[in-house]
Amino acid sequence: MANFEYSLFGSHLSDFHRAIISFAMNKRLSKKAGAELDRLYAEGNKLVDKGQYAEAVAKFAAALDCLPRPCEEWDASTQILGCMGDAYFLAGEFAKAAKTLDHAMQCPDAIGNTFLHLRLGQSYFEVGNKKRAVDELTFAYEEGGLEMFDDDDPKYFNWLKTQIKPPASGKW
Repeated sequence: MANFEYSLFGSHLSDFHRAIISFAMNKRLSKKAGAELDRLYAEGNKLVDKGQYAEAVAKFAAALDCLPRPCEEWDASTQILGCMGDAYFLAGEFAKAAKTLDHAMQCPDAIGNTFLHLRLGQSYFEVGNKKRAVDELTFAYEEGGLEMFDDDDPKYFNWLKTQIKPPASGKW
């Protein structure tokens, strides 16, 4: 499995900038809540690595519960919901993956995150929502390039090529 954390936030705001934004918005978790969130999130990622997806989803859900409501206002919600959606996808629970990743898209810095768009497009493909699938997969391809599809089943990119015009160069 690709390093989801790096894929999710590799090209977005630095931790320093996130801290400045959170401070400016006066949004800080207590040390206790932050530590619990970090612990649950780390445990969830370890469970994903072991292929224990249902257990991972439960850890991510518990981590999300550490955030005050509305959770969508917190940077951490993007990462937590993204990981939860990824775990659902890897477990083959595509409808839950799509719903969770749609929720993630309501969170900070999610729009434009190529990994989230890729996984959401793949989830929509699997549940038969081809219109949304082509939109999300096209974004992932246009912004992240062909390598976005390298670690996944080639069916997604092969299908996408039948739905969009080839690049001007003629080379995918």
